[in-house]
Amino acid sequence: MPAGFTDTEKQKIKEGLIEEGRKLFSQYGLRKTTIKDITGAVGIAQGSFYNFYASKEELYFEILDLESREIREHMEKDLDLIKDNPRAGLKKMIFEAYMALGENDLFKDLFSGSYDLLLRKLPEEKIKEHMMMDYASLKPLIIKWQNEGVLKRKNPQAITGLFHVLFYIALHKKEFGENYKDTFELLLDLIVDGLVEGERE
Repeated sequence: MPAGFTDTEKQKIKEGLIEEGRKLFSQYGLRKTTIKDITGAVGIAQGSFYNFYASKEELYFEILDLESREIREHMEKDLDLIKDNPRAGLKKMIFEAYMALGENDLFKDLFSGSYDLLLRKLPEEKIKEHMMMDYASLKPLIIKWQNEGVLKRKNPQAITGLFHVLFYIALHKKEFGENYKDTFELLLDLIVDGLVEGERE
């Protein structure tokens, strides 16, 4: 780290890289955005970037992780709906989260081909770590719902796997064309109906 940067400056630079990176990646995509574009927007030398991130893919992945956290936090706001009407609440929570992914320019870029680039450029353990974090955040909720009699007592990790199936459908949204939303909703209905205890609506 350059000796001229104070701790406060380092923090501001990192925040700037994340903020400007989000804007540029959302507008131009991972492939077309260069490190020079990002550092120019932040106002630091191009070489200084590597004191914060090993590659633009690493920065992109961190921004995706932050966006994912925001979506998960939004999902948690719907938890009360699940208590009142488990089937409708769970469908609403998942549907809105995945539709938010579809409307987010950064995730649109991810779904348009940048995901494969990330897999090639980032260490495999980094991708696995992110996936495990998703499992870790969902598993306690699933067990809680099972203990409350909302969900059937199936393997919690297998249930999170079903939610990842929806994610992978989103990754291939273009291949479904105009049928994407209907296909997604139908699969979501089948998954939730198969998991929630009690009679169907």
